[in-house]
Amino acid sequence: MNRLFAALALVVAISVPQIADADDARALFGRGVAAFGQGRFEEASELLDRAQIATSDPDTLAQIHRQRGIVFAARHLRTSSVRAFLRALYFAPTIALTKAQHDDDVERLFACAKTLAARNVTEAQIEDRYPGAFDAPTWTCPAAPEPPPPNAMRLTAPPPPPPPPPLTALAEPATPPGASEDEDGSILSSPWLWIAIGAVAVGAGTVTALTLSKDEELHGGTTDITLRVPNR
Repeated sequence: MNRLFAALALVVAISVPQIADADDARALFGRGVAAFGQGRFEEASELLDRAQIATSDPDTLAQIHRQRGIVFAARHLRTSSVRAFLRALYFAPTIALTKAQHDDDVERLFACAKTLAARNVTEAQIEDRYPGAFDAPTWTCPAAPEPPPPNAMRLTAPPPPPPPPPLTALAEPATPPGASEDEDGSILSSPWLWIAIGAVAVGAGTVTALTLSKDEELHGGTTDITLRVPNR
């Protein structure tokens, strides 16, 4: 029995601070909303900052950061407003503006935050990706256009190569003046070559005839005298 009471006491001891923190967060949140309604914007920001520290409940944090974004927009701190709206959407992606009357700038900032959240842009990336994007009075949401779905992308074939140039007949090179018609410039076409060849042939025939007749006997008249040509 004593152990049961001890366990119950421990549960109560743990739950009471959490309930107290939740009550403190709600109280600070209510005071912040009231200060904003009275035009005390800096005081409202301070109370809401304390409220976010006092709780870990996602729904409560979403409401606190949504109100922080509204207060920052009223103070013309648009980048801080978008960051606060992004944090509210992180805790509650379906959260929307309240039915209270808001000016056009607040609605545009909240809509831009929703667009950025849909592109997976986090609060910490705002100033790195879009520095000074909300400073101008006529600012525009810097959200990049949504990429087309993969099935919408078409693969197109590359254009065909250009046709080759028309073939042209190659002209035969002209024979230079004074050159022989033979391509290799041979001396076979020279008449002096054939004259020399004929002279060599005649001389060769004469030498052959003399060689064959050097051992033959020569007979003259009827004197029965045999003449011999000595060998040379």
